[in-house]
Amino acid sequence: MPQDLQQARERHMSWLRRTGMLKTEEEIEQLMAWGPERAGAHFHPRAREDDRLLASDFYGWMILLDGQFDGLAGQDSRRAEMVVQGLLAVLDPNAAPSAPVLAGERALADLWQRLCSGMSPAWRERAAKDLGDFITAYRTEAIHRAARMCLPVEKYLRLRFDSGGTGIILDITERLHGFEIPAVAWAHPLIQRMRELTVHVTDVVQDVLSLDKEELDSDLNNIVVVLTHDDPSLTPQAAVTRVQTMVQEWTREFLALQARAGGMCDALDLPGQSRTAVFQYIDAMRSCMRGNYDWCRTSPRYDPRYLAGRSTTGLLGTMLYGP
Repeated sequence: MPQDLQQARERHMSWLRRTGMLKTEEEIEQLMAWGPERAGAHFHPRAREDDRLLASDFYGWMILLDGQFDGLAGQDSRRAEMVVQGLLAVLDPNAAPSAPVLAGERALADLWQRLCSGMSPAWRERAAKDLGDFITAYRTEAIHRAARMCLPVEKYLRLRFDSGGTGIILDITERLHGFEIPAVAWAHPLIQRMRELTVHVTDVVQDVLSLDKEELDSDLNNIVVVLTHDDPSLTPQAAVTRVQTMVQEWTREFLALQARAGGMCDALDLPGQSRTAVFQYIDAMRSCMRGNYDWCRTSPRYDPRYLAGRSTTGLLGTMLYGP
């Protein structure tokens, strides 16, 4: 393991102890087996030093939150509502000042303060929306899970747009790689479509790679399950093949749009630094798609041999349910 990654791993473990999200060394080791520091390195390959640590901390928190909804919160919409509202309050600049109560909320408050450091109000606003949408999607998924509801493909992809967390991952890449895409470029239809394609590719690839895990959990929130439910004639393998075709089509469109990015910058009359930031954002989208594949392929998080017999709820300690 590279030295800077090993340092990020050790410092992340210290952060986990300080936040109190996990109470024992065994729990911490179980989380670290999933590789939150490796997720940070895959998704944000140009982050260095303290930013590498911030990435590790964010993915450690994100993995724990996701696992929480694999457990009790994901089966109870009222409990999910309580969890979601507590986390959203941390991000709300208009909320009455109060100290976060639960370990997961305190950790999020720490992360959010560090992520916002040096970033513009415009970035903070869109990052708060993307992170809030990601958190809120857990409540929606919990409702669907409790009702054993399987969405049509297009509605599922829209929900997955938020629940995958790819939007906030792209936002924090700006923070970790030291740039901000100009607002006028971020809002341009070309960039918005490339962002949408990045989200779709990242989300459905993760769905395929996590299928064994979600089948163990009897979870309907997976594109392969959705496709076979929508078309009962499809076998799971045929559904995976269809997903591969979707990813190939989205990737071709992404590359075609990327080739037009220089012309977009010309049309917007962007100066040199702003133009550079546009291509840094495109690089961030590419890193997100590739990093997602590389991390999911190597993390035991999606390996049914590792997951068999393990208690997800036990792993999560007291992240969201008090001391």
